Amino acid sequence: IRTKNGDVRTLLLSAQYLQDKSYMEGSVMDITSRKQAEDWVSRLNHQLEGILNSAGEGIYGVDIEGRITFINPAMARIIGWDTADLLGHRMHSICHHTRTNGQPYPENECPAFLAFHDGIACSSSIDFYWHKDGRMIPVENTITPIREGDKLAGAVVVVSDITNRLQLENETNQHVTEMEMLYESGLALSQLLSPREIGQKIIELLEKKMNWHHTAIRLYHAKTDSLELLAFSQPNIKNEKQHSDVEKHFNN
Repeated sequence: IRTKNGDVRTLLLSAQYLQDKSYMEGSVMDITSRKQAEDWVSRLNHQLEGILNSAGEGIYGVDIEGRITFINPAMARIIGWDTADLLGHRMHSICHHTRTNGQPYPENECPAFLAFHDGIACSSSIDFYWHKDGRMIPVENTITPIREGDKLAGAVVVVSDITNRLQLENETNQHVTEMEMLYESGLALSQLLSPREIGQKIIELLEKKMNWHHTAIRLYHAKTDSLELLAFSQPNIKNEKQHSDVEKHFNN
């Protein structure tokens, strides 16, 4: 209703019949403040939902049993699930159940468990979540406990998929290694070494820089259209006979 001075008030009306229903008794309660608080909470929840849905990073929350209470679309995409299929389920069982070596990952050793169970916040520069299709997804995550008063109520986890960053770092490291190898190979050539010495030097560089351990270097002779074995690398050669057999194999 609108009051005499123009203010709009929200009222709660209740009424009931008395005795033989010949008359009614009613009450009126001004719930304007409560309605305003409810509207404010509704707007805040809507804003928070918008933030979660538009965030580029994965964000999810769990209760003190590790069950998902909210999850944004970015997080669902990282692990390949629909958000509706995740709510109420244990996050650890869905995507954090196994270590990278294939061994089971006990939930009580998981950083998220330490957050919602013991109140320990943490962050990791690299962790792995399991995608629905079985792939491992490298991630960075930050885990923060949620408290209601003095009691733990769960945890919030912010997750960043770092697959592309790691791939770029690996490619960059590979290029640097290749450039170092080419540079050191050039030094070998500039020292006027024999072809076999140059071949052996390149073998050593491939082992050191590229971690290649099964390699052969051959020199092509255009006049005879033939290849000459200059050097080779073969692990676990224990004697001269084995060395000779492997050399014959590469010469064939």
